[in-house]
Amino acid sequence: MAWRRCPVIWLVMFAVASPFVVLGQDNAVPTRTADDPRLPNGQIDYLAKLNDQLKQGITPDNNAVVPLLEILGPQVLEGVDPQQLLRELGLDKFPAGAPQLVLQREQASNRGLIEPSAEYDEWSDLVEKAAIKPWTSEQHPDLAEWVRANGPGLAAVEKASHLPRFFWPLVPSDHRATNFTEIRILTASMKMFDQARDIAQLLAIRAMHGLANRDLESAIRDIQTIRRLASLMTQSLGSAELLASFAVDDRAFRAEIVLIESGLLKLEQCIAYREYIETPLVPLQLPQRIRTFERYIFLDALQSLQRGESADINAKFDLRKLDAVEIKKAGIFYDWMADCWQEAKPLNRFWKLAVWHNGLIEVVLERGDIWTIIDSDASIEVRSRFFGDFLVSLFAANFYRLAESETRQQTKLDLLKLALALESYRLAHGMFPETLKELQPNHIPSIPLEPYTEKAFVYQTNSDGYQLYSTGPDEVDDQGRRWPEAKSLDDFGITIRLPHSK
Repeated sequence: MAWRRCPVIWLVMFAVASPFVVLGQDNAVPTRTADDPRLPNGQIDYLAKLNDQLKQGITPDNNAVVPLLEILGPQVLEGVDPQQLLRELGLDKFPAGAPQLVLQREQASNRGLIEPSAEYDEWSDLVEKAAIKPWTSEQHPDLAEWVRANGPGLAAVEKASHLPRFFWPLVPSDHRATNFTEIRILTASMKMFDQARDIAQLLAIRAMHGLANRDLESAIRDIQTIRRLASLMTQSLGSAELLASFAVDDRAFRAEIVLIESGLLKLEQCIAYREYIETPLVPLQLPQRIRTFERYIFLDALQSLQRGESADINAKFDLRKLDAVEIKKAGIFYDWMADCWQEAKPLNRFWKLAVWHNGLIEVVLERGDIWTIIDSDASIEVRSRFFGDFLVSLFAANFYRLAESETRQQTKLDLLKLALALESYRLAHGMFPETLKELQPNHIPSIPLEPYTEKAFVYQTNSDGYQLYSTGPDEVDDQGRRWPEAKSLDDFGITIRLPHSK
């Protein structure tokens, strides 16, 4: 089952309604048309609606997913109807002919390692360390042979990453293999995104090998392939897919910091790389994600509950006692969330969501359970709207995490821009500047501020290099330390050590 499935956990916490009083506005009811695709049981097929939106302008020739399928092999279709997925991609048959990748788990299996075991954990640790620290073939000959054998496949990945589109169809898991009913959207396969994370790891491993061998060109090529892959993945609408793309992007960020710390970059390369990352390749379009994909999860769950199914929340409700039209009005929440993401300042957006998140928990602790409310003597309108709020709260739990992750992504991007500017300054002057302001205008057009606080990043030089960090939303300076070194959890930054710096 896909890891996006979280409502079972949240049902325990959110056994009552959310605190919003605006959820009863009439414009919350989404438009339904006679042209809506239908399932055999008459329900709206929200997966088909989403696929119709996502695949506009998609062809097998411009879709990076098609060559990635060919590189990964048929196992990426595990758990779904392969014919349905290929049909959505506009393919008559599974693409074949490209060199196949052998990713971490398959390589462990080839080595006879069984999970869980101490040997498997040792292999996993080695692979992860090799993705964040330069290494040589002499140090790890088996690792070097694995990377070498994957060379043709990784070359194909790099070529695919230059394509403009990324459409992985939303196809539900095979219900014949399960004994319960799920919300179809939440069962859509995440296999391609899971594999993309493993591809990014393999690219980072090869980049670190390139750095150890002073092959700067190949290292940069692999790291930028990771970054392009992460950007392509954001074209999907779901929050889970977006968080997966953030994980891939984080892989690029960590490799880029090692690249800078290697001291191998030349001045013109620093400038070119900073210009490369200045503009995101694909806009995130978070408001659209919320108004469509996230709202459809709510509506899909409601129609399953109306049929007496558990809807993947581990509970059943007798909705004959309620008014479905009134329940749907809770969908105004998604418009509120989308409007919240229109807030230009990340700090304001972050705190709006934080206030909502904390307020929701407080209300959860104060009110009674949902079953009691459904059976109460309150009017059907009150009970229905209360249930609608409750249902929305089950699927909104990840919004705060998404906002935090989005702001963290912006923080990392700003840190990277500054790190590249600092390195170009060092290459030009033989030392790091005393303050960030000295970087303007020759090394960076403007000094980015912390997305959380809109204050300057903390910058401290030392004999080895420098430390650059954000104090995070609590604005408490813990000297860049994080838990468990400090009580605060949110200082975030980088430490660059270049002992040869003057």
